[in-house]
Amino acid sequence: MSGFATVDGVHEDGLTLIFDGEEAATEKHYKCNTSVVFSPGDRVRIIEDSGTFVVEYVVGAPKRQDTDLPPGGTAGQSLTKRSAADYDAAWSTVEGLPPSGAAGYFLKKKTAEDYDVEWAKSSGLPSGGTVGQVLRKSGSADFAAAWENDAGVPPGGSEGQVLLKSGTMDYSTKWGTAPGTLPTGGSVGQVLKKTSTQNFLAAWSDIEGDLPAGGSTGQALIKKSPSNYDAQWADLKGLPAGGSAGQVLTKDTSTNYDVSWKNPPGGLPTGGSSGQVLVKKSSTAYDAQWTTFLPASVANQIDAGNAAYAIQLRTTSKFGSPVFQIRMGTSGTWHTITLG
Repeated sequence: MSGFATVDGVHEDGLTLIFDGEEAATEKHYKCNTSVVFSPGDRVRIIEDSGTFVVEYVVGAPKRQDTDLPPGGTAGQSLTKRSAADYDAAWSTVEGLPPSGAAGYFLKKKTAEDYDVEWAKSSGLPSGGTVGQVLRKSGSADFAAAWENDAGVPPGGSEGQVLLKSGTMDYSTKWGTAPGTLPTGGSVGQVLKKTSTQNFLAAWSDIEGDLPAGGSTGQALIKKSPSNYDAQWADLKGLPAGGSAGQVLTKDTSTNYDVSWKNPPGGLPTGGSSGQVLVKKSSTAYDAQWTTFLPASVANQIDAGNAAYAIQLRTTSKFGSPVFQIRMGTSGTWHTITLG
């Protein structure tokens, strides 16, 4: 085998080589002279030692110092890398910085081609505008923007108001009362009542179902109509004035609330004196009074339940000398009683 080879790759643990007469590089990494800087493509001298090869040095035309600048180049060119190999550089024109351009301009791509750029004004801040305006997108294209008044804060408004949406369009707002806050006005005792099904629409109102104004002592609250909360103060129906102890409230007619205080039906009337008895005054039910007992007949002890044995007494005159008569039974003969 020849004592020469070509460096295929430089690795941390050695070099891969293409031996003379071979086309493919070795997989093995060979040790080398550490005082020499090797690069891919270098033709090198190798020696065989203990069944392997050691790379001694680079052979070929005399080589400059690794840190020297390459020859050639023109004014304005810069040193650029030609490959990833150490010190592999050459003079070339720097792409990307076109000539001219004014102060404040920036480098802007003209097309997608490499290095196709130009000096241009800033696309972020358009000219014009007035104090207080803001930059807002004027279209979907890149850098499409213009100076406009701040649409988020409209003029006007008063202390304590908040910014409310006035429509579905962007930035459509107005100053108004914060939703859910108490409305102004109202009087003592009123409550907040919904005026619409829309959110936050309410006003101060009297309490529905609360007591109406007015009324006098002893009156009661009665319904005026079937409408909710429609009521008024009125005299309580069903309890008339007057009456005496022990009387009861009795219907006089079938008319609603037509009642009066009366003695209990079938009960004892008031008044009377000791020894008097209760006597019917008329055929009207329960019409009776207390009176002195004037018997029309006396029960016979022989047969008290038989009217034929009743003893009846009577007088034949109201004034002067009375004549007293007596008879047995209700159809017997009257007998005159002579007074001694």
